[in-house]
Amino acid sequence: MDRPADPIAYLHLVRAHYYAEAAEWPQAVAELRRAIDRDPKSAPLWHLLARWLERQGAHAEAITAAKEAIALDPGAAGAYLTLAEAYHAQKNETEADRRPRAGDPAEPEGRRSHTRSWRGMPRSGRTTLRPRPRSSAS
Repeated sequence: MDRPADPIAYLHLVRAHYYAEAAEWPQAVAELRRAIDRDPKSAPLWHLLARWLERQGAHAEAITAAKEAIALDPGAAGAYLTLAEAYHAQKNETEADRRPRAGDPAEPEGRRSHTRSWRGMPRSGRTTLRPRPRSSAS
């Protein structure tokens, strides 16, 4: 994640991460909200808030935060994924599987999104990660 421009926002972000590492999610979210109050145009902060809210089960709030991240940075693929996960958790499959279309508020004019649902994609089109072979040291 990029460091927020405001040093106080960065301080709140660091504190939020400490709380998150300790699994103290309400405090982590509160600190992250303070960071967003200081730097409201930061798409990465909004996306992180959406992810943490989704983790806590606050799906409606996660959807709002993810939409804000997408509005600030339409190329934030992770925010689209978080948005789909929150809709899926709410059993809203129509929105969860919806692909962004040209003309959507979150989609740049004339550009098709590279984020697509995995459903319906042929198995051969999916990428699998394989470990790199280790080179033998002499």
